Amino acid sequence: MISKYAITVFAAAVMSAMVVGSSATAAEKPAALGLAAKTDALTVKTCGGKNIELSAEEKRSLDLHNAKRRAKNLKPFCVNTLLTEAARAQAQEMIDRDYFAHDSPEGVTPTDRLKQAGYITPEFSYWAIGENIAWGSGELGAPDNIFKAWMNSEGHRHNILNGDFRQIGIGMSRGDLGTQNGNVYAGSRMYAAEFGARREKTR
Repeated sequence: MISKYAITVFAAAVMSAMVVGSSATAAEKPAALGLAAKTDALTVKTCGGKNIELSAEEKRSLDLHNAKRRAKNLKPFCVNTLLTEAARAQAQEMIDRDYFAHDSPEGVTPTDRLKQAGYITPEFSYWAIGENIAWGSGELGAPDNIFKAWMNSEGHRHNILNGDFRQIGIGMSRGDLGTQNGNVYAGSRMYAAEFGARREKTR
């Protein structure tokens, strides 16, 4: 029996021309938010060499991603500010609106969100994105347990170890889930990891 205080739920998406199962990859030519509250903030460098503060959970998740990539002889992810803002916004929205899905109840997709965030724009001739989401209550919501669950799932593992993806944004938000159906998981941690690669048009 699963305790309502110890549960992990996760899903992966990779956007592409075709979506297979719960895992999707997006690579195509492009068509013509507030930060989560952070405790124990840690400073890391972004892809552009600037500083960004991550929560302890976000930083631990980033370290786990990059340790695994290095172990597989892949280049580590650099932190992209736009992907981070989008990941935090998605994690917070799923908490606030009490849902768990890549697409919003109105049908807003990860591709839509990253266009709105300014990550996908006409100045890029190529882009590819992926998304992993997960939530857990109690200790199962700790970054190490979330990452382990992702690595034990083919779709999530594919995103994490995809050599085409070079940039990442990780967001984590805390809150109560299940308030709409009465089966409340208090103090859950919701994670969203946004993966990306893009190439500017040649002049």
